Amino acid sequence: LLARIKTNVKDYDVSFMGGKIADSTSSWMVGGDFAGNFFEGTLHAEASYSDLKIRTPYWKVDLGYDYTFPSDTKLRPLKDAAVVAEYFHSGSGVLDPRSYDFSKLLSGRETTLAQDYFGLTYSQDLHTLLKVELAVISNLNDGSGYFSPSLQYNPLKNLYLTAGFQRFGGGKATELGRAPNLSFL
Repeated sequence: LLARIKTNVKDYDVSFMGGKIADSTSSWMVGGDFAGNFFEGTLHAEASYSDLKIRTPYWKVDLGYDYTFPSDTKLRPLKDAAVVAEYFHSGSGVLDPRSYDFSKLLSGRETTLAQDYFGLTYSQDLHTLLKVELAVISNLNDGSGYFSPSLQYNPLKNLYLTAGFQRFGGGKATELGRAPNLSFL
């Protein structure tokens, strides 16, 4: 049972949450988030502290910044381009890849295995009907990474065709290096 309270403080949306979680009868979690204008972009963060009583308590924190470059930018690749950069820390993760428990990912109990990640996304409308997007995620603890360029075409109302490639890099013992590369349409 969790509760969440949302409000606005000056130019920032802020929320606080907390309550009982299901891992044991006395497990609980508290946290919050904010988002607001900062240097013509949007600064956002989320944080939660979980005490499961069946293991060491931990923090999860996400900090990010979104920015859309103006139309009058002199560099063509940045004209009206949107960029999002994020750092994520998961205190429930591990530092040593030999301690990764991939069953947590497969069961959906966790979305990450390590502790520290950095992500960057770039997107730009090349034409009213054509959009390019590049996404990069780096596991800062084991050095593995993910790179995904894609192209989206909107030929009809409510019809979007997307083609892309996902490149996973790193050793077989790393979190992101284990996945096979793939192309998609």
